[in-house]
Amino acid sequence: MTEGEKSSTETLHEDIRELIYNNSDSIGMRYSTVDVEGSTLLVDLNDPGISRDIWIHGTREPITTRAYQNQLEDVSNEVENVNVVDIGSNIGYYAFQPIAKLEDDVNVIAIEPDRANFALLKSSVLLNGYEQQVLPILGAVGDSEEERPMYVSNHSNLHSFKETHKNREKTVDTKNMVVHPLEDYLDESGFDATDINVVRMDVEGYEYEVLRGAKDIFNLDQPFLIQLEIHPGFLEEEQTRFIIDFLKENGFEIVSSAQKDEPLHLDSLDQIADHYFSELVLRR
Repeated sequence: MTEGEKSSTETLHEDIRELIYNNSDSIGMRYSTVDVEGSTLLVDLNDPGISRDIWIHGTREPITTRAYQNQLEDVSNEVENVNVVDIGSNIGYYAFQPIAKLEDDVNVIAIEPDRANFALLKSSVLLNGYEQQVLPILGAVGDSEEERPMYVSNHSNLHSFKETHKNREKTVDTKNMVVHPLEDYLDESGFDATDINVVRMDVEGYEYEVLRGAKDIFNLDQPFLIQLEIHPGFLEEEQTRFIIDFLKENGFEIVSSAQKDEPLHLDSLDQIADHYFSELVLRR
């Protein structure tokens, strides 16, 4: 069996879990827990998005997951405390990885705008005993304080503050929500911009606004890790250019680039613009 190839037992296990997922309504099973990447997550079996992936496969985005965990370990060797801001935390898949990987001297501010996702996130914080290390915040990050419509998808990981042809097909509701610059949440949490050395975000096309409103956090001369999903397919050309230039000016280099299960092998930040979306791990 080659590396990455699943055994017959693993395949059977996934088939059984998919069968349970597909029949969760008829057997009266809405929520379950899954041990994934060192933590336990509460998942919603009515969700065809991230909960389904995690329930059936026990992980997601494997290339990005491994690269992020490896870089977290490297950062921990360079700083006294690893302080993470996780934007668009959803149900906690990435938000809990710094603690599961490093255990001590880690703090995570986990920001999630959707109430249903936030309820699962907060429940999983309690389930894992992470109350002293994870601060879950019901909120949304942008470039200024303003009310914005959030397009609620039937896939829990596709909610967005930017209407696109992708989420338009899956939008089931629209809710207005006040977004705030990232520093507002840091002030609320008792952190200073200089304390943060890891930012992880997946905001479905709203990354331009998030980065534009958080420039002071990234321009400090200190070790820093970003795990970012960027969506040039959702962005205006000048917005994509802003993000690329922003990363260049602040000294970030690509450590890993992927799309779901496939590597992208980007040789430069400029090549980000050539792809509809990319999962990036970047270091300075």
